Amino acid sequence: MIILITNTSGSSAQVCRLQPYEEALGQLKNVRLLEGYALAEIGPVTVALPIEMGERLNPLIGQRIGVLRTEVDYRYRVMVPKPKIEVGSNFVGTEVKPAKVEAI
Repeated sequence: MIILITNTSGSSAQVCRLQPYEEALGQLKNVRLLEGYALAEIGPVTVALPIEMGERLNPLIGQRIGVLRTEVDYRYRVMVPKPKIEVGSNFVGTEVKPAKVEAI
């Protein structure tokens, strides 16, 4: 859903509000606060999120993330880049680490 948010100085922003089980996925470019929302530029879209999400996402600027809205809260994850694997490489001792997922 696309909404228009206008602040008291008259500037406005066209943003997306996630529906339940909709996810925004991409590089986090910027996070700013506007009229009680955290506006996160994720990939090609700006997403309106609860203000407490801004504090959690701000340190992740520049990283590839996903933000998922559920029926009760928002969850985010940080995408870990896949390692380059060369033909004939040895996987012995290789550890696979899952991405971090947190609920708000």
